[in-house]
Amino acid sequence: MNFISYAQNFEDVMLWRALNHIEKGFYIDVGANDPTIDSVTKSFYDHGWHGINIEPLEVHHKDLVEERPRDINLCCAAGSTSGEIDLFVCDVRGWATAVDTVIEKHTSEGHPGVFHRVPVLTLADICRQHVKGEIHFLKIDVEGFEGQVLQGMNFNEYRPWIVVVEATRPNSTTEVHQQWEIYLQAAHYRFVYADGLNRFYIATEHVELEQKLKYPPNTFDEYTLAAHYQAEQRALQAEQRAKQAEMVLQDAQLEIQLAATLAQEAEKRAQHAEEKTQEAVSRVKIIEAVAQDADRRAQIAEALAQTANQTAQRIENELKAVYSSRSWRWTQPLRWLFKQVPK
Repeated sequence: MNFISYAQNFEDVMLWRALNHIEKGFYIDVGANDPTIDSVTKSFYDHGWHGINIEPLEVHHKDLVEERPRDINLCCAAGSTSGEIDLFVCDVRGWATAVDTVIEKHTSEGHPGVFHRVPVLTLADICRQHVKGEIHFLKIDVEGFEGQVLQGMNFNEYRPWIVVVEATRPNSTTEVHQQWEIYLQAAHYRFVYADGLNRFYIATEHVELEQKLKYPPNTFDEYTLAAHYQAEQRALQAEQRAKQAEMVLQDAQLEIQLAATLAQEAEKRAQHAEEKTQEAVSRVKIIEAVAQDADRRAQIAEALAQTANQTAQRIENELKAVYSSRSWRWTQPLRWLFKQVPK
C-alpha cells in the first residue's frame, strides 16, 4: 500500500522515508491544527503511531480528541515559559499567532481577527508529564513562535531523533531560521535538509538517518497525495453504491419476474377452477334435464296408471252390473250345465 501524504509540503513523506522501519513510534506535533488537513502526523497515526498534539484552538483540539483517541491532545500553546499568552486568530486556518509583527502583517493584508487568551506550557514540562520513551520526531509550526518553543525544550533530557521546524516568515519564502537555529546547534542537532518551508535536523547520535533525508520526495517514495486518495475513495464508494443499486434493481427485477410467474400460475388456477365450475354447471344442467325427463316419465306413468285404474274400475263396475243383472241370474243354471259337459 502506498504511503498517503496529508502534509502541506510532503514533510510526512520525508519523515516516513527515514522512520518507516519504526513500528508504533512516537511523535510530538506543536501547532497540530486540524487532525487531517495538512497534518504531518495523520498517516503516522494511521500506521499505528501515537504521540502528543499541542493545539491552543478549541475547535481543532476538539477534532483531535475525536479523531485521535490514542494521542495525548493538549489544548494549549508551547513557549519558552509556562503561563498564558494572547493568541491572534484570523479568518485563515493555520494562521493563528502570538507574534506582533505577524499580526500586523495579517491585518494589513485584510485579515482582521480576534485575540484568545490561551495557556502556555514549555515542551520540557510537557515531556516530563507525558513522555516515557523515545521521541522519533518533533514537528514545530507555530507561525513565527518557533524560537520560543525551542527555548522551552530540554534537549539534553529529551532527544527527538528528527526535528522539523517551519523556517520561513509566515506566508512567505523569507528564511528566518537564523533567529532560532542556534538552540538546535547547541543541543547537538545537525541540519540535513530544507524543503523551502521547513528545515530538518537530526540528533547527532542518529547520523544514520542523514542519508535518508538527502533527496526531496520522489517516485521511489511510493506515496499518494491525500486529495488523490480521497478522490479514489469517493470514486470507489460511488462505484460500490452503483453496484448496490444494480443489485437492488436485479433483486427488484427478480421479484417482478417471480410476481409475474405467481400471477400466471394464479391465472392458470383460476382458469382451471372456472373450467371445473363450468363442468359442474354442465353436470347440474344434465342432472336437471334427466330429473325433468324422469319427472315427465313419472307424470306419464301416473297418467297411464290413472287411465288403467279408471278402465279397471269401469270394467269392474260393468261386471258388477252384469253379475247383478236378471239375465245373469236366470242363466246361471245353464252356465252350470255347460261347465258339466265334458270337453
